[in-house]
Parts: sequence; C-alpha cells; structure tokens
Amino acid sequence: MIVSLIACGAENATPAMPATVTASFATATPGGSISVWLLTTTPTLEGQPRLSITPLAPNATATAETELATGLAVAAIAPDTLTPAIVPEQCPPLSAATLPVAVPPIQRYPEVIRNFLTVGGAPTLLETKLRNWEAITVKGGLVRADRDFTGDGAPETLVVALDPVFPNRSPQPGNLFVFSCENHAVRLIYDWGYRPDGGAPALFSVDDLNGDGIDDLLFTAQSCVAPGCFAEAQIIGWNSALKRFDNLSGGPVGAYQPSIAVADAAGGAKEISITGAPNPDPAAGPPRTITTVLRWDGSAFVVAQILKSPPQYRIQAIHDGDDALAAGDGNAAADLYLRAAEASDLLDWGIPDEAALLSIYARYRLMLAYTLANRLDQAQATHDQLILMFAPPATVEGQPTPFPVSQPSTGIEFVNMADLFWQNFAINRDMKRACAGVIDYVRAIPSALTPLNSFGYANKQYAAQELCPLGQ
Repeated sequence: MIVSLIACGAENATPAMPATVTASFATATPGGSISVWLLTTTPTLEGQPRLSITPLAPNATATAETELATGLAVAAIAPDTLTPAIVPEQCPPLSAATLPVAVPPIQRYPEVIRNFLTVGGAPTLLETKLRNWEAITVKGGLVRADRDFTGDGAPETLVVALDPVFPNRSPQPGNLFVFSCENHAVRLIYDWGYRPDGGAPALFSVDDLNGDGIDDLLFTAQSCVAPGCFAEAQIIGWNSALKRFDNLSGGPVGAYQPSIAVADAAGGAKEISITGAPNPDPAAGPPRTITTVLRWDGSAFVVAQILKSPPQYRIQAIHDGDDALAAGDGNAAADLYLRAAEASDLLDWGIPDEAALLSIYARYRLMLAYTLANRLDQAQATHDQLILMFAPPATVEGQPTPFPVSQPSTGIEFVNMADLFWQNFAINRDMKRACAGVIDYVRAIPSALTPLNSFGYANKQYAAQELCPLGQ
C-alpha cells in the first residue's frame, strides 16, 4: 500500500492542489471503504484549476439562479413552480416549505434537511439555501435528486455540504448525506460523518459500479493527522437485504493528487483506476507515478493491478524487486535487484552512503531472489561475493600485517544478514528457517532498518520480518 501525507492546512493555509478526474457519467447531470493515502486533494471540485472534468459539480437550477439573482424568499415561490423531474408517490407532496434564514451548525444539517424534505421542500430550493448558507461554494458541495441508490425506482436526495464556519481551511470540513422517501416520509439513510480535522467528501461517481443495477457512490475525503493529511476513497452500495449502505471496497489504496477513471469491465461491473501524481514534497521521498486498478470480484472491489512509472532512483528498483519477491517471482526480482546493484543510470536520493548501502543491500536481496528461483549456484556466488567485499586485507608472508585491520562499516549489517541466511540454508535447505535467524538479527540491531526507512513517508517502511520474507 502506498502511503502519502502532506501538512494539513490551518485556517490560513494554502489550498491544496485539486484532484483530476477522468470519468464518464452517461446518464448523470452535473452537479464501501478504500483507505487511500491521497495527500491534500481539495474536497471540492467545481471551479478549481487543473480539472479536466468537474466531477458532479453542483449546478443551480433556473429556480435557484432566480432566487440568488433577485433575492426572493423561498416562500414567495408558488408551489406549482417547484417541479422536479420525478415526484415518486412515496415522497411528500411538494410545498413552498422554507429553511431557516440563520445558518444552523453543520451537525444539525441532517435534522434540518430531513424536516424540510418531509414537509415537501424541493431539492432545488434546498440547493439554493445551502448556497446562501455558503455550504455550497465554488470549493464544493452539491444537491442531487436524480439517482436511485436503493433500487426502489425512486431517486434519493444526495447532499454534500461544506462547513461554512471554516471557509478558509484547506481542506474545508463537511459532510455527505443521503435521504430517501418511504410512505410519504423522509428518512436519513446515510451519514458519512462530520470530521472537523479533515475535508468534505468529493464525489467521483454516482453510477452503478458493481453491475447489480443499483447506483453506487464513489467519493474521496481527507483526514488530517501529524504530519499531514490523508484521504479515504469510499465505494458504498445499497444492501437490499439489510436496508443499509455497505462498504464495497476490498482494501486500502494510496495515491497523491489522484485522478480517478471509471471504465466498463466484464460482467457489467466497472473498473476503477486511481492514478497518483508524483508527490513534490521532499519529505515524501523519491516521487513516482503509480496507478492502482480495482476490479469487482463478486463481493468487493479488489486490487487487480498496480502500474508504476519506470524506476528513476535506486531505491525504487529495490522496491520493485521487493514486490516481485513478495509475489513469488524470484527471476523477476533477481533482474530488478541486479539492476539496483549495478546500473549507473539510477539516481540516489541523498541519504548518507546511499549508493554503497543500497548496492550491498540489493546484492543481499539478489541472493534471496536466486534462492527462491532455485538458482542456488548463483545464490552461493552472490553470497561469496558479498563476503569477499568485506574480507580483511590479505597478509603476505614475510610482510607486516596491514594496520589497522578493520572491516568497513557501511553495509556490514546486510552482509551479516546474507551470511546468516546462507550458512543456515546451505545446511538445512529451509528458507523459512534460514530467514528466522536473519529476522532475529534485525530485531536485535534495529538500526539496520534506518537507512532503508529514510526515503520519506510516501515510500515503503520496512519491518524486521520484511528483511527476509522467504517462507513467510
């Protein structure tokens, strides 16, 4: 999983760069859970720079625009002008209901909005009032009443509202609600949950994503903890048996400044691609573009593919080798580790003795990859090469012993790991047993992990067991 963080904006912080969305909403009009480390995408969408498409941005209807332009009170609009596209029989009849002039706390929005819809308030007027409250702005927020999220044939009312108390905070807090009609009453069927330390949800899709014929919700939202902000992308869908929204995701996905694409896939479900842009924050480490592809497996959206831009840094080639080793492909891992050890075109990020350290570590991992691929002669040769690199100077007969006799310290821990593994494996031919000794060594000398974990918060952080994963 890729983890990305960035400093959370205070009240006067510089707004974060917005997400870019590539999606097709064939039947949509403009304006369940994947943990995604996204890094300061703004919660909003409409009117922001760098957006190829404004995802589900709120559009004021003619009625709402008239009210904003003329300042007419909602009560002055005749009920027969409040005509939505669909008036389902189970919804209350439309009326000239009004909302409070004074802005309530956002924690009361579910109650206030439900009461308004229950007495026949029109979604168009709800949108107008939320704009007046500055809960819908160019930063985000919307009202929609054209999608059926429960499969009963009638559309629900979807609301994304910003908290007007914090107009200058980036990301600006807010919430998402879904209201449904039943027997001429309105009930709240989904409340995302207000988070004062994060951002309001930003919608990316309100289409049927899993192929069950019922519209689903795909949105992202941020939370902020030290040292920065992360985001969660939520995929939720209605569970008809339990009468509730369920999480449709199979696990966390991380990306920085993501663009999200929704495309058709086999079986009527959609394929969701989340592409993270390179993170420019130096504290995040070497930047890289990564795309995570999610596909429906019949019960959840799971990671089907991870696509990375070619490695530019030595540590990135090592990380790719680690991924191949974890997937059980020793041959592919060996190629990547050999490149990390020997290629002159790979860049160094700037930690002390980086080139020497990573070259030695890559050779240690190369030995593991050869072992996994049952290329034992090459594993033996790689081990022997590492030992020879750290052997003390030879003493020539009749000549004084070179002084001082010492082993270079840079990378010696990785050589010791290689020797511990190979001495055990050569006797027992048990990869798990051989790795156990290496893991114990790393736990006894945790400083061995320090250089590997010095490449920023957006990159892999190693634990002792990951230094020798064979047989795990």
